[in-house]
Amino acid sequence: MDNTTALSATCLNGHTEVAQLLLDNKADINSRDTYGQTALHSACQNGHTETVKILMEFGMNVNQKNKNGRTPLYLACGHGCHDTVKYLLDLNGQALISRVDTTIKTEKGWSALHVACFKGHLEVVKLLIDVGMNLNDTTKSNSTPLHKACLKGQFDIVKYLLDLNGKTLNSRVDTSIKETDGLSALHIACSWGHLENKRNSTPLYQACRNGRFDIVKYLLDLNGKALNSRVDTLIKDTSGWSALHTACSNGHAGILKLLIGVGMDINERDHSGKPAVHLARINGHGDIVKILKDTCAEFKTYDSDKRTSLMSAKDNGCLIL
Repeated sequence: MDNTTALSATCLNGHTEVAQLLLDNKADINSRDTYGQTALHSACQNGHTETVKILMEFGMNVNQKNKNGRTPLYLACGHGCHDTVKYLLDLNGQALISRVDTTIKTEKGWSALHVACFKGHLEVVKLLIDVGMNLNDTTKSNSTPLHKACLKGQFDIVKYLLDLNGKTLNSRVDTSIKETDGLSALHIACSWGHLENKRNSTPLYQACRNGRFDIVKYLLDLNGKALNSRVDTLIKDTSGWSALHTACSNGHAGILKLLIGVGMDINERDHSGKPAVHLARINGHGDIVKILKDTCAEFKTYDSDKRTSLMSAKDNGCLIL
């Protein structure tokens, strides 16, 4: 049982007249379910604006949090309930109890703007920015709304945020902010660039690791087209892995061909002395091994522990010749 009251269930489904009847008959407006949700939370997350209005007329506190630290405004933003968000924001100044606090964050430090950007609700994002929400506000992991939009590939929102720069007071997005693991918005989007994170891995490296063929091709095609757009394929992470190493380790054959095509060294070793063929064999990627063999990679090599790629592959149960 989640201890949902009749009022909360009614508001969840947007039955405004029934909600009015319950409230007129002294229903407990401040009751909460197991998750700390009030009737107002329920109405807001489903975009039942008329029901929200009734609850506000009975004096509900619009800034109450549920057990995850989420306010009614946060839930409305996360679910893309534009009209409900607009109503809540328009309340400000009408009465003391109805002032919506847009600075409230969840336990993880997410604001209403973070979740709207993450979920891709552009029109809601515009409403929040219009009331002055901080574009560069950070979560506990130092993630900005721009980071969240990039993480989910919300192109329209990323473009909108970047296009805002300088147009209004406090509208400048700081693209240099990095998360606690050293990731910038550029790393997350894997769009372009040279900046490394704390593991010294570049956006190119991350795109190669995750098998993002189109992004890798775009990054490599950037070279020489614009100032600061030359991708350095020689950069390695803290383990000595290049973009080619991670492509081979993760079995991304198409990406490997792209990297070979721009002249990356197929025999380069990581800090443990392993070239790409070792990583491909250890992880059982026969198609990668074939590409390396066809490209004349050195196969009879030893790593720092005096082990060949076949020895290491056998230990892992992979018999790739």
